[in-house]
Amino acid sequence: MAKKNKKTEAAEEEVVVEEAVAEETAEEAPVEEAPAAEEAPAAEEAPAAEEAPAAEEAPAAPETVEASDGQIGTVSRPVNFRTGAAFSNAVIAELKAGTKISISETVQGDKGAWYKCEFDGRVGYVKATGIIVG
Repeated sequence: MAKKNKKTEAAEEEVVVEEAVAEETAEEAPVEEAPAAEEAPAAEEAPAAEEAPAAEEAPAAPETVEASDGQIGTVSRPVNFRTGAAFSNAVIAELKAGTKISISETVQGDKGAWYKCEFDGRVGYVKATGIIVG
């Protein structure tokens, strides 16, 4: 074994004594409990915002095309061939899907665009959303 001088031994003893004291202190020290925090009164929960139901997507209407004199249109679904560009005008005939019409112009009427057209030798109006131009 190596010789130790008295200073080294004393220093080692101090370290050992300090560690022992620290362990004893840790074991003996009472654990302090933090004071219980007062519970705040429960806040009333705001009612959750109602989620709007998902909007049902309407079937896409055929795109209205600005039609001019002489264009041919095809009826995409049954439509009424009327005396004027409004739903209140008299019905001349009901046109079935697949019927061909000759369009003379696009006009703004009741609830949007209408085509002034000729069918079976008569001039009348049909709602543009029911016609495919071209």
